[in-house]
Amino acid sequence: MIRINLLPFRSVRKKEAARRQLTIFVGSLVFVLAMASGYSYFLSAKNKNLNEKIRNARIEIQQYNQINSEIAEIKVQLDVLSQKINIAQSFEAARTAPVELLRDISGQIVKKQMWITRIDEMAENVRISGIALDNPAIAEYMTRLQSLPNYTDVKLESIQQDTSIRGLSLKRFNISFHQVAQAADNPKWVLENESGNGIIH
Repeated sequence: MIRINLLPFRSVRKKEAARRQLTIFVGSLVFVLAMASGYSYFLSAKNKNLNEKIRNARIEIQQYNQINSEIAEIKVQLDVLSQKINIAQSFEAARTAPVELLRDISGQIVKKQMWITRIDEMAENVRISGIALDNPAIAEYMTRLQSLPNYTDVKLESIQQDTSIRGLSLKRFNISFHQVAQAADNPKWVLENESGNGIIH
Protein backbone atom coordinates (compact mmCIF):
# COMPACT_ATOMS: atom_id res chain seq x y z
CA MET A 1 0.00 0.00 0.00
CA ILE A 2 1.34 3.43 -0.98
CA ARG A 3 0.90 6.32 1.46
CA ILE A 4 0.98 9.97 0.29
CA ASN A 5 1.85 12.68 2.78
CA LEU A 6 -0.53 15.62 2.10
CA LEU A 7 0.75 17.86 4.87
CA PRO A 8 3.29 19.74 2.72
CA PHE A 9 0.60 20.43 0.09
CA ARG A 10 -1.84 21.77 2.64
CA SER A 11 0.88 23.93 4.08
CA VAL A 12 1.64 25.35 0.67
CA ARG A 13 -2.03 26.06 0.07
CA LYS A 14 -2.31 27.87 3.37
CA LYS A 15 0.76 29.93 2.56
CA GLU A 16 -0.63 30.84 -0.87
CA ALA A 17 -3.97 31.78 0.69
CA ALA A 18 -2.21 33.91 3.27
CA ARG A 19 -0.08 35.50 0.58
CA ARG A 20 -3.17 36.20 -1.54
CA GLN A 21 -4.98 37.78 1.41
CA LEU A 22 -1.93 39.84 2.17
CA THR A 23 -1.74 40.95 -1.45
CA ILE A 24 -5.44 41.91 -1.42
CA PHE A 25 -4.98 43.75 1.86
CA VAL A 26 -1.92 45.62 0.61
CA GLY A 27 -3.65 46.39 -2.68
CA SER A 28 -6.73 47.66 -0.84
CA LEU A 29 -4.56 49.70 1.46
CA VAL A 30 -2.68 51.20 -1.48
CA PHE A 31 -6.00 51.94 -3.20
CA VAL A 32 -7.42 53.61 -0.11
CA LEU A 33 -4.25 55.62 0.37
CA ALA A 34 -4.29 56.64 -3.28
CA MET A 35 -7.95 57.66 -3.03
CA ALA A 36 -7.27 59.55 0.18
CA SER A 37 -4.29 61.26 -1.41
CA GLY A 38 -6.31 62.16 -4.48
CA TYR A 39 -9.19 63.48 -2.39
CA SER A 40 -6.74 65.43 -0.23
CA TYR A 41 -5.21 66.93 -3.35
CA PHE A 42 -8.69 67.78 -4.63
CA LEU A 43 -9.60 69.46 -1.34
CA SER A 44 -6.30 71.30 -1.30
CA ALA A 45 -6.84 72.61 -4.84
CA LYS A 46 -10.41 73.56 -4.02
CA ASN A 47 -9.31 75.29 -0.83
CA LYS A 48 -6.58 77.12 -2.73
CA ASN A 49 -9.11 78.24 -5.33
CA LEU A 50 -11.50 79.35 -2.59
CA ASN A 51 -8.74 81.29 -0.83
CA GLU A 52 -7.89 82.97 -4.14
CA LYS A 53 -11.51 83.99 -4.60
CA ILE A 54 -11.63 85.32 -1.04
CA ARG A 55 -8.44 87.32 -1.63
CA ASN A 56 -9.84 88.77 -4.87
CA ALA A 57 -13.12 89.58 -3.13
CA ARG A 58 -11.26 91.42 -0.36
CA ILE A 59 -9.31 93.40 -2.95
CA GLU A 60 -12.57 94.34 -4.70
CA ILE A 61 -14.14 95.32 -1.36
CA GLN A 62 -11.16 97.58 -0.62
CA GLN A 63 -11.52 99.15 -4.05
CA TYR A 64 -15.27 99.67 -3.54
CA ASN A 65 -14.63 101.14 -0.09
CA GLN A 66 -12.15 103.56 -1.59
CA ILE A 67 -14.63 104.51 -4.30
CA ASN A 68 -17.38 104.97 -1.68
CA SER A 69 -15.03 107.13 0.36
CA GLU A 70 -14.28 109.29 -2.68
CA ILE A 71 -18.01 109.54 -3.46
CA ALA A 72 -18.73 110.57 0.14
CA GLU A 73 -16.01 113.22 -0.06
CA ILE A 74 -17.45 114.52 -3.33
CA LYS A 75 -20.92 114.67 -1.74
CA VAL A 76 -19.50 116.69 1.17
CA GLN A 77 -17.83 119.08 -1.27
CA LEU A 78 -21.09 119.40 -3.23
CA ASP A 79 -23.01 120.12 -0.02
CA VAL A 80 -20.50 122.82 0.93
CA LEU A 81 -20.71 124.30 -2.57
CA SER A 82 -24.51 124.20 -2.44
CA GLN A 83 -24.49 126.00 0.92
CA LYS A 84 -22.15 128.65 -0.48
CA ILE A 85 -24.43 129.11 -3.48
CA ASN A 86 -27.49 129.40 -1.23
CA ILE A 87 -25.73 131.96 0.95
CA ALA A 88 -24.67 133.95 -2.10
CA GLN A 89 -28.22 133.83 -3.46
CA SER A 90 -29.58 134.93 -0.08
CA PHE A 91 -27.17 137.87 -0.01
CA GLU A 92 -28.14 138.79 -3.56
CA ALA A 93 -31.83 138.55 -2.70
CA ALA A 94 -31.32 140.66 0.43
CA ARG A 95 -29.37 143.24 -1.59
CA THR A 96 -31.96 143.57 -4.34
CA ALA A 97 -35.11 143.13 -2.23
CA PRO A 98 -35.49 146.79 -1.16
CA VAL A 99 -34.98 147.95 -4.76
CA GLU A 100 -37.59 145.51 -6.07
CA LEU A 101 -39.99 146.42 -3.27
CA LEU A 102 -39.68 150.14 -4.00
CA ARG A 103 -40.16 149.46 -7.70
CA ASP A 104 -43.33 147.45 -7.06
CA ILE A 105 -44.76 149.92 -4.56
CA SER A 106 -44.07 152.95 -6.72
CA GLY A 107 -45.29 151.19 -9.86
CA GLN A 108 -48.77 150.68 -8.39
CA ILE A 109 -49.25 154.26 -7.18
CA VAL A 110 -52.43 155.95 -8.41
CA LYS A 111 -50.75 158.92 -10.04
CA LYS A 112 -51.61 162.43 -8.89
CA GLN A 113 -53.99 161.01 -6.28
CA MET A 114 -51.68 159.69 -3.57
CA TRP A 115 -48.12 159.48 -2.32
CA ILE A 116 -46.16 157.30 0.10
CA THR A 117 -44.61 158.78 3.26
CA ARG A 118 -43.12 155.70 4.95
CA ILE A 119 -42.18 152.06 4.19
CA ASP A 120 -41.33 149.57 6.94
CA GLU A 121 -40.05 146.08 6.13
CA MET A 122 -39.37 143.27 8.58
CA ALA A 123 -38.71 139.87 7.00
CA GLU A 124 -41.78 139.09 4.85
CA ASN A 125 -44.00 141.78 6.37
CA VAL A 126 -44.28 145.23 4.82
CA ARG A 127 -46.17 148.26 6.12
CA ILE A 128 -46.85 151.31 3.95
CA SER A 129 -47.96 154.71 5.22
CA GLY A 130 -49.18 157.40 2.88
CA ILE A 131 -51.64 160.11 2.01
CA ALA A 132 -54.37 159.98 -0.64
CA LEU A 133 -56.94 162.38 -1.99
CA ASP A 134 -59.85 160.03 -1.29
CA ASN A 135 -60.89 156.50 -0.34
CA PRO A 136 -61.28 155.20 -3.95
CA ALA A 137 -57.62 155.97 -4.63
CA ILE A 138 -56.60 153.89 -1.58
CA ALA A 139 -58.89 151.03 -2.63
CA GLU A 140 -57.45 151.08 -6.16
CA TYR A 141 -53.90 151.02 -4.80
CA MET A 142 -54.69 148.02 -2.59
CA THR A 143 -56.23 146.20 -5.58
CA ARG A 144 -53.08 146.81 -7.63
CA LEU A 145 -50.84 145.53 -4.84
CA GLN A 146 -52.98 142.42 -4.42
CA SER A 147 -52.62 141.66 -8.14
CA LEU A 148 -48.84 141.32 -7.88
CA PRO A 149 -47.70 137.66 -7.65
CA ASN A 150 -45.21 138.21 -4.80
CA TYR A 151 -47.55 140.03 -2.42
CA THR A 152 -50.51 138.62 -0.50
CA ASP A 153 -52.82 139.44 2.39
CA VAL A 154 -53.08 143.16 1.56
CA LYS A 155 -54.91 144.86 4.43
CA LEU A 156 -55.97 148.39 5.28
CA GLU A 157 -54.82 148.88 8.87
CA SER A 158 -56.10 152.39 9.39
CA ILE A 159 -57.45 155.44 7.60
CA GLN A 160 -58.13 158.89 9.01
CA GLN A 161 -58.88 162.41 7.94
CA ASP A 162 -55.88 164.74 7.58
CA THR A 163 -56.15 168.50 7.05
CA SER A 164 -52.58 169.38 7.99
CA ILE A 165 -51.46 170.01 4.43
CA ARG A 166 -52.71 173.39 3.20
CA GLY A 167 -56.06 172.77 4.83
CA LEU A 168 -56.96 170.09 2.29
CA SER A 169 -59.21 167.20 3.32
CA LEU A 170 -56.89 164.25 2.70
CA LYS A 171 -56.83 160.63 3.80
CA ARG A 172 -53.84 159.39 5.80
CA PHE A 173 -53.64 155.56 5.58
CA ASN A 174 -51.60 152.53 6.65
CA ILE A 175 -51.52 149.38 4.51
CA SER A 176 -49.78 146.09 5.33
CA PHE A 177 -49.08 143.03 3.19
CA HIS A 178 -46.98 139.87 3.06
CA GLN A 179 -44.07 139.17 0.68
CA VAL A 180 -44.24 135.58 -0.58
CA ALA A 181 -40.73 135.35 -2.11
CA GLN A 182 -38.87 137.48 0.42
CA ALA A 183 -36.14 135.85 2.59
CA ALA A 184 -37.12 135.52 6.24
CA ASP A 185 -33.81 136.73 7.64
CA ASN A 186 -33.61 140.08 5.85
CA PRO A 187 -32.82 142.96 8.23
CA LYS A 188 -35.43 145.56 8.93
CA TRP A 189 -35.22 148.74 6.91
CA VAL A 190 -37.32 151.90 6.93
CA LEU A 191 -37.83 154.52 4.27
CA GLU A 192 -39.57 157.61 5.52
CA ASN A 193 -40.46 161.12 4.45
CA GLU A 194 -42.82 163.15 6.57
CA SER A 195 -42.15 166.40 4.79
CA GLY A 196 -45.50 166.35 3.07
CA ASN A 197 -44.05 166.26 -0.44
CA GLY A 198 -43.89 162.45 -0.57
CA ILE A 199 -41.06 160.13 -1.53
CA ILE A 200 -43.04 158.44 -4.30
CA HIS A 201 -45.62 160.30 -6.29
